[in-house]
Amino acid sequence: MKRLYKIPFLAVFLLFSGAISAQILSYDFEKLNVGDKVAETLGEPWTTWNNAPGGDEDAIASDEHTEGARSMKIDNGNDVVLKLGDKTTEAYKISFDMYIPEGKEGYFNVLHEFQQTSPNNFNKWAFQMYFKSESYGNYVMDGSYNTDIYRYPFDIPYDTWFNIEINVDIDGGYIIIKVNSNIICEIVQRFHHVYNNSLSAMNFYPSNHTDLTKNGFYVDNIAYDVWNETFVHNIVPEADNINRYYTKNVIDTVSYKLINEGNSVGHLTSWIDYGLGNDNGEEYIMHRDDAPRYVCGLSWNTYIEVGTLFDIGDFIDSLAMGRKIIGMQYYVPYYNGESQFEGPVTFRIYRGKYGEIIEEKIVAFEAINEGWNSVYFDKSIPINGQYPYLASVGFQQVENGLPISTDKGPYKKNANLYKENGYGWLTLDQYTSGNNNIRLICAGEPVNAQCVRQIDGLDDYFTPWQSKSYNLVFNTHGLEFGNYNFTLVVETNNVENPVINIPIVLKVCGEGVEENITNKYTIYPNPAKDIIHIDGDDLNCAVLYNSKGQMISIIGIVNNVINVKELDNGIYYLNIINTKGENSMSKIIVSR
Repeated sequence: MKRLYKIPFLAVFLLFSGAISAQILSYDFEKLNVGDKVAETLGEPWTTWNNAPGGDEDAIASDEHTEGARSMKIDNGNDVVLKLGDKTTEAYKISFDMYIPEGKEGYFNVLHEFQQTSPNNFNKWAFQMYFKSESYGNYVMDGSYNTDIYRYPFDIPYDTWFNIEINVDIDGGYIIIKVNSNIICEIVQRFHHVYNNSLSAMNFYPSNHTDLTKNGFYVDNIAYDVWNETFVHNIVPEADNINRYYTKNVIDTVSYKLINEGNSVGHLTSWIDYGLGNDNGEEYIMHRDDAPRYVCGLSWNTYIEVGTLFDIGDFIDSLAMGRKIIGMQYYVPYYNGESQFEGPVTFRIYRGKYGEIIEEKIVAFEAINEGWNSVYFDKSIPINGQYPYLASVGFQQVENGLPISTDKGPYKKNANLYKENGYGWLTLDQYTSGNNNIRLICAGEPVNAQCVRQIDGLDDYFTPWQSKSYNLVFNTHGLEFGNYNFTLVVETNNVENPVINIPIVLKVCGEGVEENITNKYTIYPNPAKDIIHIDGDDLNCAVLYNSKGQMISIIGIVNNVINVKELDNGIYYLNIINTKGENSMSKIIVSR
């Protein structure tokens, strides 16, 4: 974790602090009188939910249950807020003690954003923590569907003080919650397109609205500071490479394992880097649509952006992997004898459905009605397996027009999108069963991406010391003899090791037992115990058969050596294949 520096708040924040220079904020309530209103007496950064210090929402200082002379009591009607400075970067620790009498309940929340408006439409919760009666138990709720939350069972002691510690790493996007030093919850902020990973305030509130006798708990020794403790999320692969040896016309699924060796939640995104082909070759139009057929849309004057999401499978199946996107095409609808465009048209490429715009071109468009209209970008976009791309066309719809042109299908679910006046993407399936008439203009030569695919593990989270297995599918149908090289890229949220590259090597070897033993290579020792040496150049792999001519396995040749120590004693046939696909059958004996 990066080095964090303490930035003190205004001195008024520390008026009632027990450690004036050690922490950003510190409150033990010792200097308050019994019955004092906390927010009114202490002032900023204390307030109440509706900005009414001194009123019913304000908590009072109490001597009923204390670790010293005073504590803050939260009871019916209270809704007190401690503002934390609207932090948008670095990492912070919040700590306080809590006392819940037997039969009572407790509650607090931490907010990403806190704005004292009425109604409070802009308040965004990071999480809420409930200490309920025995019938409901204790639990933590995340603040939105945009998070992953890992809860661990925990109990709290009643009629005694216990400690709550909250570690918020804004840059890393996760929150760790502890009770009496034990981690009971970890919250991972997945992406930034709903809530920002920020830290604004915390709120103490009596949460039981049906049985008011259950409300009433106490808070003391609040401390707020930078977080210097190191929590590591370190994703590591089980093996440094993935090597597979197959004959032709084989389909096989291979698992690989990733492990979180850290003590905090880790996040990864993985993808296969297929590389790029040569820049030679004619233009290639990549699309999923059939012949244009329909015109659909909305019946009022609005700005429409129509999008088509091309995923990794589309690029592989359309033989576009390894090429570069250089432009787009859109089939302009012609409705009621009129063009559907007004003003300029914006052509965009997004990095996935929620990613940023990576290329954009605005043109004063003179459309070819009932025809494909092409636009070329100023820079090319590589298709190497890293991202799906969303291609969109945005324009002002003519009044009462129908601006979206689609084909007759078959429709691909969740890939055909639109948005109105800049609002979020919606799917088009409520209007038509066809696909949006948007195509990509590509250049360059493709790479063979159909021989290996990742079928899971694209985006995942790991709790501490958790391991997970993921699958790659290898397919040698239609492949020539030789080596095929790719890279499995694992991107993690570990700032010290953000990218892991795992080489993938697929070797396609010969097949079948030859009628005659050729012995093109010198093999020794023979009989062998553990290893066999082969004299020769450009060796690729070997196919091992038993004495009946049945294939046992395909073996990689490393430094002209084959390992046979796992074989039982007996006679075997070894078909050695070089990089040209040439075979040499030899008889070997394993004897120990």
